Amino acid sequence: MAEKAGPKVSIIALTMDKNGVPQDTDARVAIAAEIVSKAIEKGFDTQRLFIDPIVLPVKVPNAQVQPGNILSAMDQIKFLSDPAPHITVGLSNISQGATETSMINRVFLAMAMSHGLDSAIADVFDADLMNVVSTSDMLINKQIYSDSFLKIYSSLTR
Repeated sequence: MAEKAGPKVSIIALTMDKNGVPQDTDARVAIAAEIVSKAIEKGFDTQRLFIDPIVLPVKVPNAQVQPGNILSAMDQIKFLSDPAPHITVGLSNISQGATETSMINRVFLAMAMSHGLDSAIADVFDADLMNVVSTSDMLINKQIYSDSFLKIYSSLTR
């Protein structure tokens, strides 16, 4: 009798440990490597694994280096396994408490996409943010360019 396949689930794993959220690239990547290693050890498909390097607010004192650390960590996380785990973030964390939240979110999203971001918890009702997604997809060659790429992209995502 054939064994029935179980549900295909995905997991989001945060790069934090008993010491809290890492403040540097190396610690984030080390935790991500441990997560990937455990997933592989348990036979979990790394294509169904989403690593969240934990975006921190830039407004917090001494935190302005964090976006660079996160982007650097994202670059390295993609090489932890083959196939690589996905990368996701809570986008609005970066602008928490700031006055220019929309602009900060939009710019960081474009930057993160260029470093391999696969998904984000984001405000899909922010039309300008969604335009950043479609434009970034086109510029990193995930979508074909056309003069009406924004219109085409928005029709595909509805």
